[in-house]
Formats: sequence, structure tokens, C-alpha cells
Amino acid sequence: HTLTPHHHHLPTTTQHLQALVSLHDKGLLYGDGKPANILYTGADGNITAKLADMGGVTSMVPGTNWSTTAS
Repeated sequence: HTLTPHHHHLPTTTQHLQALVSLHDKGLLYGDGKPANILYTGADGNITAKLADMGGVTSMVPGTNWSTTAS
């Protein structure tokens, strides 16, 4: 297995953080942040990171169902 320089991971790390910020801006918390829940798609240096397993998402507003809060 070959290790890659850290700068190659910056775009996908940024995408991951942007997804978390987007959820937070909607009043949601992503509760299952682990490497297995970040999916990668694409090829040839054009990789996209996506969050998976949204079952751990909870609303920051008590009594609110997150599935009706998210858009």
C-alpha cells in the first residue's frame, strides 16, 4: 500500500467539513463521524467525498424530527 502526500487529501477533507457545516447550518448534528462513513467517488484526481449513514443525524432543536427539518 502506497502512502500519498497529505495535500492530495485536502480537497476531500474540505468537502467532508463542508458537508458537516451544511448539516449544522440546518440545525442538524451528524453523530456517526468515522472513516467508514465517508464514501469516495470519481477518478483521475477528481474525487468527491460524501457522508454516508445518516441514521446518526439528530436535530439540535428538541422535539424536532430531523427528516422534516432537512431540505
